[in-house]
Amino acid sequence: MLLKPRSHTSRRCTRRNETGFTLVELVVTIIILSILGAVAYTRFPSISGFTLPSYCHVARSAVRRVQTQAMNDVASSSAYQIIVTPTALNWQNRSLDLNDSAHCSGPFCSRLVTISDADLQRGIRFSPQQFSFDTMGRVVSAAHNSNNQTVIQLSSSQEASKQFIIYQEGYVDVCS
Repeated sequence: MLLKPRSHTSRRCTRRNETGFTLVELVVTIIILSILGAVAYTRFPSISGFTLPSYCHVARSAVRRVQTQAMNDVASSSAYQIIVTPTALNWQNRSLDLNDSAHCSGPFCSRLVTISDADLQRGIRFSPQQFSFDTMGRVVSAAHNSNNQTVIQLSSSQEASKQFIIYQEGYVDVCS
């Protein structure tokens, strides 16, 4: 039995019908992706959800930097003092000439962390504190609670508060 060869036109029609997607398939795919995107978007945390942990980690890092500087400075007899106000975390040392301008940067800037105006409007605040580090990196002259520790707390009207603890021996705990 001999097979009849197909014409070139029938091959082209067959190929054209097999390649690509139909308009209906594309529209259905776009609709499904749109629904999934809308559902997934509502599950993502807002940008402000990252603000409080971010401030906590930056403040903890700044406290550790001042503590390390206090331990490395063997020539100074002055304590390295940290002053926490509701809107900022600052440091000072009487023997150092620190820059306290609003736009300073670098190791001799007295402003460690400043809460932005937008975050202040959201209600983010530090709990006021004042404490110092000695040359061994230990906390001195602080209003410790009964466990001999200093707590730096960040609070917000929209989120759960975050805090980190500085123990009297100098250990700076993680943000929790």
